Amino acid sequence: MRLFLPLSIMSLGLLLSQCAKETFKYQYAENGCDTGEHDFASLEEYCRGLRDEDLNRGCAPGLRQSAYQNRCSK
Repeated sequence: MRLFLPLSIMSLGLLLSQCAKETFKYQYAENGCDTGEHDFASLEEYCRGLRDEDLNRGCAPGLRQSAYQNRCSK
């Protein structure tokens, strides 16, 4: 029984870590222009956010484009 309890706790920990909700966030600054920090609940929202010029104050278009290509165009 002593062995069973620690293994059960470990299994529960692994299960909970796999159920953790992934979040998506970014903040880019370039040439004194800052997008501000943005948090999104899904990859779809994150990708849409990267392309939104108003949301990002028109800042860091090259950095946002690179991030989009790396995470969103696969």
